[in-house]
Amino acid sequence: MPTSNHRPIPELTEKQKDRFFKRIGPPDENGCRPWLGALDKDGYGVLGINYKNFRAIRVAYFLATGEDPGDALILHSCDNPTCCEGKHLSAGTQKQNQEFRLNNPDFSGENHPRARLTQAEADEIRAMDTEGIRLGIIAEKFGVTTAAISMIVRGEHFKLTADPKRADVKRMAGERHPGSKANDAIVRFVRFPNAAGLKHHQIAARVKEQFGVSVSTSTICLILKRRIWKHVV
Repeated sequence: MPTSNHRPIPELTEKQKDRFFKRIGPPDENGCRPWLGALDKDGYGVLGINYKNFRAIRVAYFLATGEDPGDALILHSCDNPTCCEGKHLSAGTQKQNQEFRLNNPDFSGENHPRARLTQAEADEIRAMDTEGIRLGIIAEKFGVTTAAISMIVRGEHFKLTADPKRADVKRMAGERHPGSKANDAIVRFVRFPNAAGLKHHQIAARVKEQFGVSVSTSTICLILKRRIWKHVV
């Protein structure tokens, strides 16, 4: 029998309710009431009840509606994970949450108030994926999680501004990859000793001049670190 991902929320005593509401801030300019207590690793508020932890937004929904959300997610109309304003909360599914993020222009891509990337960086991430660069390496470069990179590549975060020409093929190394812009000669040129001391954008400019190919500075960096094109010596 399948089990619930969320433990049932118990009936709160008046003392517990009072402790909960004392940890919620006053409404801001958007009507959001932020959680002022502890946060979990995903940025959501956490409240201890009867020696067990519960997400604050689930407790807020329970107190606002009188209904335990059960296995449903709690969705924010404000897309603010710390908000505990009952009017901003609803029970829903992951699919509904993703559709909201994609279809609401105020909370998609770089317009999101807590976005860490720009649309241009999302386009570069998709280009790097097309070149066959592993998602973990891309995540390290941009300082975000591999999961976030995966969602960008799949088009779940940040709109597709152009056809990235991604092929559903097995990852291939070097110039054998169908989306590769470089080849062995370009890689050797980038790593050639006379490139020592040049900045990445200067090397990219020389590649463009010599081979007529535009290679991103991020790709130049990864070539020099031998994160990609490891087979070229």
